[in-house]
Amino acid sequence: MRGRFLTVKVAQNAKGFRRFGVIVSKTVAKSAVRRNRLKRLAYRVLGRISEKAAEDVIVILKPPAASASAAELKEELLRLAGRK
Repeated sequence: MRGRFLTVKVAQNAKGFRRFGVIVSKTVAKSAVRRNRLKRLAYRVLGRISEKAAEDVIVILKPPAASASAAELKEELLRLAGRK
C-alpha cells in the first residue's frame, strides 16, 4: 500500500504475533538524528495498532516524509497500516 509519505508492506508470519519494521534511508534525511526521530514517531504510532494478527509490517518512509508534519505522518500511517 502506497501513500504520499510512506509505503507499507504486509506479509503473514508463522510467529503468531505482529512484528514491525521501519526503514528510513539517507535519501529521506541525511542526519541520523532526523532519521531516528522519524523512526521513533512511526514506532509510536504502530504501537497503537491493537490487532493481534500474525503478520510482519514493513514501513518504508519516502523523501517527502522529511518535510511532513507529525500529524500528517500519523494520519497516513494509521490509514495504511490499519488496512488489510
